[in-house]
Amino acid sequence: ALRAAIAANPKFEPAYLILDDYYERQDQLNKALKKPMRFIQSRRQLFEDLIAQKGSKHLYYAKLCELDTIDGVNELALKSCKKALELDKNDLDSTLYLAQIYKQSDNQKAAFETLKGAL
Repeated sequence: ALRAAIAANPKFEPAYLILDDYYERQDQLNKALKKPMRFIQSRRQLFEDLIAQKGSKHLYYAKLCELDTIDGVNELALKSCKKALELDKNDLDSTLYLAQIYKQSDNQKAAFETLKGAL
């Protein structure tokens, strides 16, 4: 039903967000059952579609930042986190994800500076 709502009206944001919530809950269940998180790509696609339909919004890039970081796609995460912070410099979650990406990339100085800037 949600996919039909999106197909009928691609600019209807609530359908995307409800579907994302459903996918997130399924992945949380999979993680608890020690199964692979299968919906990260689907969730990423939802927010990429929202950006294409509705333009740049902080929420969309913040979600991509989170998903790309969780999925370990550091190059994409770096871009989406920076864009999220460009749209809202006070976004603590995106700041923490960005620091995590820098740390995973062995750029301790950038990780430290990112965290220091959040204080």
